[in-house]
Amino acid sequence: MTGTMAQATGRDRRSAVRRRTGTIAWVSHRGYGTARCTIHDVSDTGARIQAPCGLRVGDDVTLTEDGAPKRNAVAMWVEADMIGLHFSF
Repeated sequence: MTGTMAQATGRDRRSAVRRRTGTIAWVSHRGYGTARCTIHDVSDTGARIQAPCGLRVGDDVTLTEDGAPKRNAVAMWVEADMIGLHFSF
């Protein structure tokens, strides 16, 4: 199913359940440094964050939340300052 069809039907192709958070965290990338970000939603496999740091699709990043282990991830999509991350395992 294409992304457009998934949106139109309300179906989501993700297998992991997303949880809305609004949590403040830090996203780090070797070429961009570290920037404060907001985690809008998170699942076991990834997260949707908002960060003004100029990431590009394919960039490897580290996501850090207070009191949680650091998570390595890859930027899967970028739309302005919204970034979809897939956690590396």
